[in-house]
Amino acid sequence: MTGTVERDRIDLVAEAQEPIEDFAVREGESVKAGQLILQLDPVHYRHRVQEAVAAQSQAAAHIAADKAVLEEARIHYARTRALVKRQVHSQADLDTAQAQLDTARARLSADRSALEGARVALADAQLVLDRLTVRAPRAARVDSLPYHEGERPPAHAVVAVLLAEDSAYAEIYIPEPLRARVHTGMHATLHIDGGAKAYAGIVRYISSQAAFTPYYALNERDRSHLA
Repeated sequence: MTGTVERDRIDLVAEAQEPIEDFAVREGESVKAGQLILQLDPVHYRHRVQEAVAAQSQAAAHIAADKAVLEEARIHYARTRALVKRQVHSQADLDTAQAQLDTARARLSADRSALEGARVALADAQLVLDRLTVRAPRAARVDSLPYHEGERPPAHAVVAVLLAEDSAYAEIYIPEPLRARVHTGMHATLHIDGGAKAYAGIVRYISSQAAFTPYYALNERDRSHLA
């Protein structure tokens, strides 16, 4: 049975369309988990973070003022209501106090929504800013760096391809006549072209679908070509 030795491929993408500021590694280098691969220009998103922080602070200040206004409106409404019962003030005065109270409540609610929006905007901008620093998620070898320093990759374009160093496996094609003899968990010996050493392995998965052959090749003569 023939096959190829494979490694898990890890595609690292650009979170936003920003120029590549610097590379920390070269193709072919081994990297550790968390190691810096490249840096996309963070200036734009630093400004967005600063703007979101300012918007959040402003919304918080408005809420503090709104609460004071609301408390004053509540007191005024309660006082006016008591005076209306004593017939010192008219119903119109009470309606005005009620309108002021409703306005204060609405303003507080709107500013609370603005604060929540500012918090979400800040979290989003901070997340993108953090991801402009592209790091290796696991130990791997740098297989490809398709862009150059100064280039501006599209958002979500692959800017680095890594091959995991801790998960080599063999993808083997099983001829149909041998399929019944192979099962998950069985041991196998692998030989690599160009090397004399033999490697011990275990079958961990068998595809339920044949490769390279159309589904209709099921007669006795052709099915032996399934793999």
